[in-house]
Amino acid sequence: MISEQDKQFETEFFTWFKTFLKDKGLQFSQCGFKTGEGLGARHEFDLATGYWKEPNYSANKPLRWLYRIIPEPGGLRAENPAGGAFNLGAINTAQEDKAGVVFRLVPLIRQGPGDFVQNNSFEVHALFVFHGATPKGSSAEPFNFDPETGEMRFKGAPFPYIGCGLIGLKPRDTELKITENGVERSGTEANIWRSD
Repeated sequence: MISEQDKQFETEFFTWFKTFLKDKGLQFSQCGFKTGEGLGARHEFDLATGYWKEPNYSANKPLRWLYRIIPEPGGLRAENPAGGAFNLGAINTAQEDKAGVVFRLVPLIRQGPGDFVQNNSFEVHALFVFHGATPKGSSAEPFNFDPETGEMRFKGAPFPYIGCGLIGLKPRDTELKITENGVERSGTEANIWRSD
């Protein structure tokens, strides 16, 4: 669960960003926030694989952006369970006013071989900012993203962004503890979400 202090930081940031874009006649969208901590019907995790239980359904219309956290001798590493490009989520682009989108990024932490656990205290948000509004689309237009290349695709075509970043809900030096094969390990927010 996200603490009240973390929720306040999140609310303050989104309020600032919304005001900043509104002054320019633009808006941003949030993906994965409507259902709170729940996932909705048919969207379940497979904690043996650290991915969606029904990837053919959930990976096409994800309510969250999933990552695996893998303990290694040198620390903790984030890993893309999709193994390549995937849909991050969909937003309403029918009004041609969306200049940014924030996705909830939820980790599934490996405790041992074939044993993952969801821990919402590791959650971060991925923010993408565009140069002006997206082209006109539908009320649920998906964004396709390849974490290895950083390429975003919108309506089947490459779609450049001018900025992106991870917004941690905790300070970067917060120590996070996980259990791996019955042994407790720790890492910091900054270490886990580093870019390799």
